[in-house]
Amino acid sequence: MRKFKILFVSPASYFSRSSVALLQQHPDLFQQPYDVQSSLLIEHKLVHHTGFSHAMSQLGHHVATVLPNIHSLQKQWAQENSVSYSETTWGTEILLAQIESIRPEIIYFQDYPPLPFAVWKNLKQTNPYIKKIIVHRGFPGYFDTLGFVDLLMVATRHLVTQYANYGITARLLYHYFDEKVLDSIQLSPVSYPITFVGSSGYSFGAGHATRYWLLKELLECTPIEMWLEETPPSKEASSKNPLLSSKLFIVNSITKFLSWIPFPIRQMLINSKWIPKKYRDLFNTSQYHSWRIGLKSNLGINLKEPEKPLMDLFPRQCHLPVFGLDYYRILGSSQISFNCHTDAALGDVGNMRMFEATGMGSCLLTDTGKNMSDLFDVDSEVVTYSSREEALEKIKFLLEHESKCRDIATAGHQRTLRDHTVLKRCEQIDEWLQEII
Repeated sequence: MRKFKILFVSPASYFSRSSVALLQQHPDLFQQPYDVQSSLLIEHKLVHHTGFSHAMSQLGHHVATVLPNIHSLQKQWAQENSVSYSETTWGTEILLAQIESIRPEIIYFQDYPPLPFAVWKNLKQTNPYIKKIIVHRGFPGYFDTLGFVDLLMVATRHLVTQYANYGITARLLYHYFDEKVLDSIQLSPVSYPITFVGSSGYSFGAGHATRYWLLKELLECTPIEMWLEETPPSKEASSKNPLLSSKLFIVNSITKFLSWIPFPIRQMLINSKWIPKKYRDLFNTSQYHSWRIGLKSNLGINLKEPEKPLMDLFPRQCHLPVFGLDYYRILGSSQISFNCHTDAALGDVGNMRMFEATGMGSCLLTDTGKNMSDLFDVDSEVVTYSSREEALEKIKFLLEHESKCRDIATAGHQRTLRDHTVLKRCEQIDEWLQEII
C-alpha cells in the first residue's frame, strides 16, 4: 500500500481560554521555538483531533501538523523561516508558506479550509505536488464550495444526505477517542456522581436550545455538576445594531415558517438551482427548527432561546470550563457522564463527548438516535433517554445501582477502545486514500 506525505491542518477552538492553564505551567510558552510550542499544545490535548497525526504515522504515512489560527505559534514559524507577512492576512500568507515548505501530497483540513475559497480551490494547480485535498466536518454548511474537495468526510449520516442534496458525495466518518490520552491519564476512582462537561448552549444560537433547557432542569433536580463553556454575547451586538436585530428577526421568522412545509417539498426546493443559494440554505436551517418542534419536543423542553448563563443561575454546581487533559480527567472521574446532542444533529448521534466519556471509563447517559446501533449496544454499553422524564429516571436508577452503572461503563470503555479509536478511524481514511490516488 502506498504511503503519503500528509499535511494535517486543524484549527484550535477556544485557544485563548484553553491555554490559560498551560501558560501558568509554562509562562514563557510563546517565547519558545515553534517545535516546542507545537509539541506542548499537542501533548496537553489543547487541540482537537491531533491524535490523527500519530495514528496516520503508525500506518506508515509522514504527517506534519499545522495549527493555523494560533497567532503566536504561526508567527513564530514565520520568524524562524524568514517568511514576511501582512498583519491583516497573516493567516493565509503563513499557511501558504508552510504548504510550500512541507510540500505535501495530501492536505487534510479538519473542518472548512482556513483559506479564501479561490485560493484553496486552486491549490493543486498552484502547487502540483499536491495530489488531493480532503476535509472532515461535523456540521453542515459550505454547500456551494465543498464539492471541489477530493474527499469530503462528515460525522453523521444526516450530513451525508444533506450534502447529497447539493450533489456532493460525502463519506461517513464518525468522531473518535484519542487513545493516547490514556498514556497521560490513568483511569481514576469516581469523584463525581454525574457530570456534564461542555457547552451549555447559552449564546450558541438556536441549535443548542434543547440542551440548555434540559441541563437547566437537571441542575434543578439532580446532583449533577457541570463545567461549562458559556461565551457571553459581545455586549449584545444585536441591541447595539437595530438593523442586525431586525434582519435576525426576519430570518428567524422565515425559518420557523419554512419548517412547517412538508419535508419532500423542502427537499425539492433545496435542490432547485433557480432559487438563490442564500434562500435555499434557509430550507436547510428550517430543518433544525422542524426537528426541535418534532422529535425533540418529546423531551418536553421549552423551545425559547437560552436566557442567562447557567453558571449565574447555579453557581454551586457549575464551574469554569476545562480543556485538554483537565477535560479528560473530569470525564474519567465521573460515575455518569451526561450527554445531549445539539438540535443540528437532527436525530443522529455521534458527537465527540460520546467517545471521550466512554473512552475514559465513565457510564455514558445520552439522548438516543436512529443510528445508535452503529456505535454502541444500548443498556449494556451506554444508557439512552428519549424524553426529559426518562433522563431523570435513568439518572436515579444509575445512581442507585452503582454496580450496574460500573458494568455498563466498563463495557462502553471496552467497545470504544475496540471500535472507536483514532487509529480505527485512520485505518478507514487510509482505505479511502488508497482508492482515490
